[in-house]
Amino acid sequence: MIAALFAINGSSAQESAPANIRVAVVNVAAVYSRSDIYMKLKADMLKNLETDIGTKFKELKEEYDREAEAEETLRLNPNVAPETVEEARRRISIIKEKLEAAREVQKQYVSKLSRTMFTDVLAAVHIVIDEEAKKAGYDIVLKLVELDDANQTIGEDAEATAVMEAEFAAMSQQATVLYFGENSKYVTDITNIVEESLRPRKYEDMKQKIRDYKQRQKQKKPR
Repeated sequence: MIAALFAINGSSAQESAPANIRVAVVNVAAVYSRSDIYMKLKADMLKNLETDIGTKFKELKEEYDREAEAEETLRLNPNVAPETVEEARRRISIIKEKLEAAREVQKQYVSKLSRTMFTDVLAAVHIVIDEEAKKAGYDIVLKLVELDDANQTIGEDAEATAVMEAEFAAMSQQATVLYFGENSKYVTDITNIVEESLRPRKYEDMKQKIRDYKQRQKQKKPR
């Protein structure tokens, strides 16, 4: 397990903790992957892939397969003139170029949808962590990364998986705590609390908060 500094909240102290600091940990990947917001956005993304872009790609692929089969039939027929076979090959070449262009457009579309989904859900998780930490009076919240949860978070969405891996790599480099005792009286795991707080929330209701959060994070980045 890896824990990285997530937030500092100058709130009330816990007398039994060292230096009177209240500390919590959250398994962000687990909250992310189990949230209804993630499930909804992922379903929406898969549905959007069946729109015009996906339909166009499918039609071109079917046309390419038909032309390739027709070209092979012509090529194997000794009674067909070479010019006819060559014309069929030219048609295949044109369709292939269109197919490759459509594949690139589809790839970029999936990439954009995946990245938007990832950042929106992660922002929602961070918002709830911040709210719950302030409510309970924690001073420091550590981001707990379980690699098994990380691998399950995105699954088949290649671009989002790459983004998540980059996030985990960054957190690993920034980690100030590599271990904590799970039964420690000084550290509280609030993963379930955050998960339950996020569960009933709807994406539509959190849209503005998510936009505001992402804008604040963007402004914090060094120029």
